[in-house]
Amino acid sequence: MHIRSNIHYALIQALFWSAYCTGTGYMASCLLSIGYNNTGVGIAIALSGAGAVLAQSLLSGVIDRSGKKLLKPVILICVITSIVLSLVELLFPTDKIIIGICYGVNVASLQFLVPLINSMSICGRGEINFGIGRAAGSFVFAFAAVFVGEMVTIHGMGALSVIRSIAFAAFVICVLIFPIDYSEPVTGIKQKEEGFFRRNPGFAAIMAGCILVYFCQTLLNNNAYQVIVSKGGDNVSHGTALAIAALIEVPVMLSFQKLLKIKSPSFWFALSGFGYAVKAFAFLAAPNVTLYFVAQIAQLVGWPLMQVASVAYVRTITTDRDTTRGQAYITLTYSIALIVGSPLGGLLLQHLGVPVMLVAAGICSIAGGTIMLAGILKRNRFAV
Repeated sequence: MHIRSNIHYALIQALFWSAYCTGTGYMASCLLSIGYNNTGVGIAIALSGAGAVLAQSLLSGVIDRSGKKLLKPVILICVITSIVLSLVELLFPTDKIIIGICYGVNVASLQFLVPLINSMSICGRGEINFGIGRAAGSFVFAFAAVFVGEMVTIHGMGALSVIRSIAFAAFVICVLIFPIDYSEPVTGIKQKEEGFFRRNPGFAAIMAGCILVYFCQTLLNNNAYQVIVSKGGDNVSHGTALAIAALIEVPVMLSFQKLLKIKSPSFWFALSGFGYAVKAFAFLAAPNVTLYFVAQIAQLVGWPLMQVASVAYVRTITTDRDTTRGQAYITLTYSIALIVGSPLGGLLLQHLGVPVMLVAAGICSIAGGTIMLAGILKRNRFAV
């Protein structure tokens, strides 16, 4: 394992997730502070998800056909655009339309960047341990969440734009000097989309299950601020909750290679599908902010496990010509869930309240996990 390459990639992940911390997690509180209602927030986040899906559809194939040569340029253009929009947010802090557009495009950019940054772990020179790099992102995210919560409380929502711009400015430098290996030929890029699903039976069901599971994640993540307020919390509590969740992710990501020695990637991937339900019902049962913090322990079998297990699982079941596309399809399911889940989550909160929204999230996770398991069993010929 190349230590320098892993440190470099870990720094890229750390800076990205520092910027990400100011995005989706705080979009609700930011838009609510300038006059949006829960339904409006949901629609805004859904439009951001649609933007991410459109960008992925238009650009992922272009990047593949370039033989990785466009990977870094696309990332850099996206990040520089985000910095410019963040500065525009500072100039018009109370304009509902401008803030809605700028913040929405920023969140879309952050969603779009996730699979590209994950791909850098495959394209980088030297053997890069994705779990270590992603753990670094979660670890720094934890401290950033507390810091961001404090800064928002003291300086207002403008702090989000400032922190995002600083993190992304450093990110640009790290990406510019990151070495990409262009030596490996890209194969299978001209094949029809349908061929992928014929070669990978059960993958469509896995994607359908992931959409429902990520629907649960969308409800829990995008509306975390409203849930915390219902428990008696505030922006500082929100930042603390994000930090706890991120710190809990680190051990799972760091130890995932050891977990693979116990069970196969398909087992951990299937388990992660049900993990979100545990979290949703734990949040429902928490009567106050303190126990809400304790309930974050359920994060262990949710987001972090799914992030690393999905990458490992897709690598295991696909050939070289399908690996990149498989990773993109899994990421695409999150964007789809964001489009559907955000407005529905806003409507649930607006008309039925937090408890009903949490129950709906838990039910979606159970249904999604079941469909994922069926797809995994079919793909693995009934051997998890």
